[in-house]
Amino acid sequence: MQPVSIDSECITKFNHGSVMSEVSVPSTLVKCLYLFFDLPELSEKEANTKDTNSDFTPKERRILLQKIFVQLLVRLCSNRIPSEELARKDDLRLLFTAITSSVASYNTMWRKSAAEVLMTLSRHGLTPLVVGYIHCVASVDAKLREHIR
Repeated sequence: MQPVSIDSECITKFNHGSVMSEVSVPSTLVKCLYLFFDLPELSEKEANTKDTNSDFTPKERRILLQKIFVQLLVRLCSNRIPSEELARKDDLRLLFTAITSSVASYNTMWRKSAAEVLMTLSRHGLTPLVVGYIHCVASVDAKLREHIR
C-alpha cells in the first residue's frame, strides 16, 4: 500500500477560518469513528480476496480507511477550534467513551485511533472551555455514581 498524506495546507487553511468546525465536520467524524467500533469482522477468505474493481483486498481497504480517517481527524484536531466544537456538541464524551468501552479484538485499531485523537486534542485544544467541559462531565459522572450507590 502507498502511504497516504492529507494535504496539511488545505486543512490548516480551513482550520484557521474555522470553516470545518462551523459545519460540524469534527463532530461528524468523531461520531463516525464511534460507529466504526461496530464494523463486522472480515472472514479470513473475505479479508484477503481481491476483487476486480480494486487494487486492494477488503482487509487492506479497511486499514487504508482507518489510516486516512485518523490522519484527517488528527489534522483537524491540531487546533483549538475543533476541540471547542466537540465540547459544545458533547461529542468529546464519545472519544472518552471510545477509549474506555470494550471493543472486539478485530476493531481495536479504532480504539487506538480515538486515543490518538484525544492525545492530539490534549496537546492543542485544552482551552478554558474544553477544560471546563471535562470538569463538568467528570462532576456529573461522579454525582451519578454517588446517586446509584
